[in-house]
Order: sequence, then C-alpha cells, then structure tokens
Amino acid sequence: MKEKTKDGETLYKPEKFDFASWEESQKAMERNWARLRKIDSEAKSKGGILGRYISEPYADSAAHYQIIAVTGGKAMVVVCTGLGDDWVIPYWGRCAAIDRRYAEESIRRRDGISELFRKRDQDDRHK
Repeated sequence: MKEKTKDGETLYKPEKFDFASWEESQKAMERNWARLRKIDSEAKSKGGILGRYISEPYADSAAHYQIIAVTGGKAMVVVCTGLGDDWVIPYWGRCAAIDRRYAEESIRRRDGISELFRKRDQDDRHK
C-alpha cells in the first residue's frame, strides 16, 4: 500500500527569507521549525511515519528530511530547508527512497531522546 502526503496538509513548505536581516531570518527559521514540528506532531498522533521528519547527522549539525511517501519497505524523503544550515546529505541528495526500517528507527530514537529531555526538564522544575 502506498501512502503519500497531501500537499498543504502534511507537506512541509518553508517560509522564504533573506539573510540580509539576521534578526528576521532567525525569526523565520524559528517559524519554519515550529511549522515542521507541528506537522510532525500531527503525523505522530495519526500513527505511522508519513509526514514525520528525520534528522541525519552531517558536518557540524544535521540534515533534516520529511517522509513524504511510504511504499512497502521504502520511505521517500525530501530535504527540509529554511531551518538553519540546510544541509543535504550527499548519498541521499534532495530526495531519496530510503529503507523504511531505518526511517522508523530514526524517528523512534528522536522521540525517545525528546521524551527523556522532557522528563528531565519536568524533574528539574520540581526540585
């Protein structure tokens, strides 16, 4: 079965900005991150991996890709821009079909780390 994102609903589209104004570009990147996280959260609540994003370590940061289609054992990913460094992984390029299990594991790790830090932050507030 093939699942595909619906344009405008679950597909991340960055707000365009110009680096001429550092303050404005920072605000735009923050809004882009908020948009991507909102889409990711909504996709997570539906189950599955469609619409979620993965972060692949690269250079001094990471490249971020959204899962836009799932077919059998493959997940189609497209690079997310407007978030900061906007790295593109050379072996994936701007768009790639990757192993679905790899995408699922990447998301599981990211969710696990997020939950760990959320709990830590909660515990710190109660000290």
